[in-house]
Amino acid sequence: MTITNEQSFEAIIRGYYPRVVGYVSLIHSRIDAEDIAQDVFSTLWEKRHSLEFTDEDHLAAWILKCAKTKSIDRLRRKRRRVLRKAGKEGLVRKSALPVGRIAGSQKKCLPIILCEQFTIARHLQAYEYAYAYC
Repeated sequence: MTITNEQSFEAIIRGYYPRVVGYVSLIHSRIDAEDIAQDVFSTLWEKRHSLEFTDEDHLAAWILKCAKTKSIDRLRRKRRRVLRKAGKEGLVRKSALPVGRIAGSQKKCLPIILCEQFTIARHLQAYEYAYAYC
């Protein structure tokens, strides 16, 4: 199965866009989810000549995997932004960025951030499992 023209690509977008937005909005806001979905489909369009899908399930798996990767990348960028901002405000030593060591009472936030990332990964895996068996 290949993406041969714009019409077949539009059909893929119509079929999978709501699923991708729903999947990504489990973690992100609706606006971010739509941005990520747009990124997923632009990546699919850019790589259409090098991708060969065996069937519809293979295409769906690729799209959801791409959405998962782009969601995690977006979370990492947000975390780096927060840590940079905290560094500018003196909450994090600048030499420790991007990982950062949080000073004073802010130390309690780091385990929460790490726990949220773990929870997000678990939700995405559970959704993938549920999607695969529906």
